[in-house]
Amino acid sequence: MSQNLINPRSTPLYGQDIQKQSKKFQKSVDHSDFNKLVQEIHQQQSQGLKVSSHAQERIKARKIEMSQKRLDTLGEVADEAGKKGAKNTLAMFGTDAFILSVKDKTIVTAMKEEEMESRFFTNIDSVYIKK
Repeated sequence: MSQNLINPRSTPLYGQDIQKQSKKFQKSVDHSDFNKLVQEIHQQQSQGLKVSSHAQERIKARKIEMSQKRLDTLGEVADEAGKKGAKNTLAMFGTDAFILSVKDKTIVTAMKEEEMESRFFTNIDSVYIKK
């Protein structure tokens, strides 16, 4: 008994009809909507400043004022610090202090002047002060 290794039923994976339909479909698909969506998502991610859960807890517990204007300013600080090559920035707003992770565009922690016992910060490479 010899084994037949060839499939006697010839079923092509891609027939001419399938290829023609595929080409018609490719022409009718509008990729601009998808590209716009990707650009919008990327733009929102690059503009938005995240707040870590740790920072959220500190802001709430320490009753630190957080307005949209302050968040926008912190986002601008992170952008500018990134352009200057900074990795972690201390941003001072009067008596409120925020540590920003520039790479992640994230507020890592927040504190008021009263909580700055030693007034010594480590692991930062830049400072922004707003009076």
